[in-house]
Amino acid sequence: MMSSLYNNIGTGRILFCFVWLSTQAVFISGDPLWSDVCTQEPAKSMPFCDPSLELEDRVTDYTKRIPTENQILMMSNLASGFQPLHIPPYQWWSEGLHGPLEPCVQYQDKCACPTSFPCPSALGAAFNTTLYHQIGAAIGKEGRAIANLRKHNNGIGDGITYWSPTINLQRDPRWGRNQEVPGEDPHLTGQYSAAFVKGLQGTGTKLQMGACCKHFIANSLEGRPGVNFSRYNFDARIDDADLNDYYLPPFRDCVKEAIGVMCSYNALNGVPTCANEWLLKTKLREEW
Repeated sequence: MMSSLYNNIGTGRILFCFVWLSTQAVFISGDPLWSDVCTQEPAKSMPFCDPSLELEDRVTDYTKRIPTENQILMMSNLASGFQPLHIPPYQWWSEGLHGPLEPCVQYQDKCACPTSFPCPSALGAAFNTTLYHQIGAAIGKEGRAIANLRKHNNGIGDGITYWSPTINLQRDPRWGRNQEVPGEDPHLTGQYSAAFVKGLQGTGTKLQMGACCKHFIANSLEGRPGVNFSRYNFDARIDDADLNDYYLPPFRDCVKEAIGVMCSYNALNGVPTCANEWLLKTKLREEW
């Protein structure tokens, strides 16, 4: 495990790192994300760079300074920057499902690579929330440590926001992503997600890594040859009883801990989930 990298990189993975070098680049010098935004004028004198203010006030100040046309360009996984305030582009898309989607890194004379844990379908069989929390914490610590050491290029896997955990339910063995989720039981999945997210994001006053609960909601198919539907056009018809007893509880447990949630491509009872006011506003923001 590479957890020691957070303070001091251990030597246990040096051999593996040299083997891995043959196919992947190791980034040697650090390049911290957003390290100089609040060190330059005019940004450093603005309220959003004042850590003594409430987060909500800082966010409000920041967003009002970005023109609408520039905000639109930030509404994708690769968000454009805003040069007048020295805001660089940011890649939101990275993964930490069972280990950081990060490269090996080198610091001084030591080299280390991220840990790959068992897939969630195997972890679910442990029925052990303490273990889920510990694995999430290890992934978060490794991911943050690597982010502090690596060069950043805005490619997928570059940021400190992980699109994990996946907490859809195992409804069909033909779904090609069953290995990404802990099982078919909503209670287990909810307990897994809450413990994992708490570990990943850390318990300190500052966020270690950002978690994202996905895919909200009723996303358990990808499509296959010979059928005329896929996750992009499927309309999941679910009655209130199944929705409230089965599909919603895992996400309720997850989003109460995570900083983000990803809506799914499919529709729910005729309304696309990413445009579903009942899901995104009533459930997520008001009830939960």
